[in-house]
Amino acid sequence: PDRSKNHVFRNCTLLAKLSAKSGEGISDLMNRVAETHQIAIQGNCHLLIEYGLKGVDLRNVFAARHENWTVPDNYDCTRDPTCFQARGTLGIRWQLEKISKAAGIEILPVPYYRAGISKLQPEKFSELRQRLPGFDVFTGMACSFTSLLKLAP
Repeated sequence: PDRSKNHVFRNCTLLAKLSAKSGEGISDLMNRVAETHQIAIQGNCHLLIEYGLKGVDLRNVFAARHENWTVPDNYDCTRDPTCFQARGTLGIRWQLEKISKAAGIEILPVPYYRAGISKLQPEKFSELRQRLPGFDVFTGMACSFTSLLKLAP
């Protein structure tokens, strides 16, 4: 993928994408974006976002704030050994060990926002708060969105 010239990435790319077979929509994608972003920050990985359904172009809804997160034409994450993407309902969380190896740093678990804010247990993320100064479990999803996305013009 096209990587920013202003930032050095480790050897990993994370793709937040819906499965065409999932039957899910924008709310599941937004959960995947938040968790994938929080993992990418830890591992200094390149982040890509794609809706995952033909005919739906997220660039009609969202624009990148800083870094270009759009998937390059003809890029296939499954053919890139350094690319990891969410699969099924578990999202990308089940691949933390592989991502850690590629990134060269232990990736800590991140919140699963799809289950609802009221079900989050902040005490489970004390290490993550140390790694990401200022991180708050309850506002982490919103923080991810506002650092990545703005409404398209």
